[in-house]
Amino acid sequence: MSTITDYVAKVEASFTEIAAAEAAQAQKVTDLSAQVAALQAQIAASASTLAPADQAALDKLVADANTLATTGALPVPAAPAAPATP
Repeated sequence: MSTITDYVAKVEASFTEIAAAEAAQAQKVTDLSAQVAALQAQIAASASTLAPADQAALDKLVADANTLATTGALPVPAAPAAPATP
C-alpha cells in the first residue's frame, strides 16, 4: 500500500465512524422529541394548567429539540476535488 492508499483507508474509517455517530445522535434526538411530544400531550389532556415558569421551561425544551433536529441536518461541505494527475 502506498502512503495515499493508507491515508484514504484511515479517512474512510473515520467517515464510517462519523456516519455511525451521526445516526446514533439522530436517533437520540428523535427519541427525545417523541418524549417531549408525549409530555405535551399529557399536559394538554390534563385539567391542570402550567405555571408560567413551567410553560417557559417546556417552550425552551421544544425550541432546543427543534434546534438539535435542524442542526444535525445541516449539510457538510464537500471535500475538495483531487488534484489532476500530470
